[in-house]
Amino acid sequence: MTLKLGPESGQTHLNCLDKWVEKLFDKAIVNQFQGLTMSEYRQSQTVHGREETRYYQMLSNITHEIDPDGEWKHVNSIGYVDYLRTEKEQPLLQRRYFISNLPNNARLLARAIREHWSIENL
Repeated sequence: MTLKLGPESGQTHLNCLDKWVEKLFDKAIVNQFQGLTMSEYRQSQTVHGREETRYYQMLSNITHEIDPDGEWKHVNSIGYVDYLRTEKEQPLLQRRYFISNLPNNARLLARAIREHWSIENL
């Protein structure tokens, strides 16, 4: 899946590559995020009788891990979103990982993902 953010900030690309990016996050955790920059953002709301919480995390300064040969231009960060929905007291947790040209700003990641899904759901 490729997500694009509007023209006001140029073209922003996010690619969902779950297993590969998950391994990069696991490695970052083992190394205690040494040398990496991290940002976080959380959103909570109640919609149609269900509680929804989204937690976003991004890492940058990770290009050497993403693209050690320098073949991909403008790859700046990796990120994930945890989506927790509780409906009728039944929780559902989903996680999706992304590789992106966004700067390290989890709020921008949230916006890009939410804008993509609002278009998809029209």
